[in-house]
Amino acid sequence: IGTDLFFTELNRGRPDASEASGVCFSINPQIHAFDNQSLIETLEIQGTTVTSAKHLYPKHDIIVSPVTFKKRSNPWGQPSLHPDELPPEVCRRQMSLFGAGWTVGSIKYLSQSGAKSITYYETTGWRGVTETQKGSENKKFYSHAGAVFPLYFIFEKLGKAIRRKGELLFTNSSEPLVVDGTVFQDNKYITLLISNFQEKSTAVTVKGLPSTVCSATVSRLNTETIEKALHAPEKFWKEKENQSAKNGTMSLSLQSYETLFINIRIS
Repeated sequence: IGTDLFFTELNRGRPDASEASGVCFSINPQIHAFDNQSLIETLEIQGTTVTSAKHLYPKHDIIVSPVTFKKRSNPWGQPSLHPDELPPEVCRRQMSLFGAGWTVGSIKYLSQSGAKSITYYETTGWRGVTETQKGSENKKFYSHAGAVFPLYFIFEKLGKAIRRKGELLFTNSSEPLVVDGTVFQDNKYITLLISNFQEKSTAVTVKGLPSTVCSATVSRLNTETIEKALHAPEKFWKEKENQSAKNGTMSLSLQSYETLFINIRIS
């Protein structure tokens, strides 16, 4: 039970869930503001909505479904569009490095707040994780027919960690409006995803790693690797670099809107 709209409607209506096992609502970050910085500021708040829902329904699973960049529909009416304009439910960030990083932050905060399950986006097309074989017919949505989108790699990497029965580790960023990430650990690997939300490069220090860790492999999704990766995602993972660690600490540098995929073998 729940709402096809947002937590606001769930909080206002507070439907009776006595015969339901879970409560659901959807999330999108573009209601009142539409710039990148405002979207970043919604990430931590997403976790707060789950925490609030758990207070309203303490005996129920909280399900966030779906998470999208824009409203899927407008219950108050749809505006008229020029033929060259993108539909109001489509966001060009779906095909961007920023969109991939934003997705990492969303997964972190919704997962750490205790959401039972989360559904993201669609499978193909303007609101998906891969482009259709036909491709986009609108020049305002830049994509390649049959190619994957940058955020595809987020779900592929986390999917592998989850299939290895990886457990979420809680993380904290000292500059969450600049860089953030999420971590999963199984009995063989620690998997880190770290994203730079800003156009400027930034330096990051990862702390709290096992003291026995001395090295890791890193795959970089950035402006230099993205074009090749979108057309050959299986080859993207083969291009790795080694990164050293010492005393449980790892120093990294992230380019503009870059996401790092870090694998640390622990056994």
